[in-house]
Amino acid sequence: MLIEIIFERIKAAITTGIDLKGWLIVVGILLIYAAISIPIGLKTRCLTITPLPKGWAMKILSMIRVMIIPVIPEELLFRVILLPHPFNEKIPEMQWMLIAIVVLAVFIFYHPVLALTVFPPGYPTFLDPIFLAYAGLLGLACTVAYRVTGSFWGIAFIHWVIDWLWIYCLGGRTKLAKYDLL
Repeated sequence: MLIEIIFERIKAAITTGIDLKGWLIVVGILLIYAAISIPIGLKTRCLTITPLPKGWAMKILSMIRVMIIPVIPEELLFRVILLPHPFNEKIPEMQWMLIAIVVLAVFIFYHPVLALTVFPPGYPTFLDPIFLAYAGLLGLACTVAYRVTGSFWGIAFIHWVIDWLWIYCLGGRTKLAKYDLL
């Protein structure tokens, strides 16, 4: 039964397309995230402007790497698998929101656990309260986009843009310097 639910949620999220209105919502969410996070990050020096990787091949490889890890597995787990599909699973709105709040808390808590276990380069960054606030805002942005679009593609795009820009343009590489694939 659980495996069937997981499979159905993944299938529904991947096969749900996004129309123009949905993409405008996704872009709007990204712009709101940027309007909140960039000024605060630059003012607190949590974010710093850094040069892009040299050469088009390195830029493209960096984009692919971020999509493969962390974006796809995190969005499949924290939005698609753990949240009821917004269109296919008819549950009361309040219940959906309560589940979303719990999943968002788990998403935030997951980052310090990751840094203290299988991803040591995340230490101490993934334990920093400002980073965790950014992770929470990212999780909220993706949750809202998923609720509105029901599509994996919009949330993957949001997560990918935010993570790639942080790692490769806003100082994330420096904070994760021990990570060989950067």
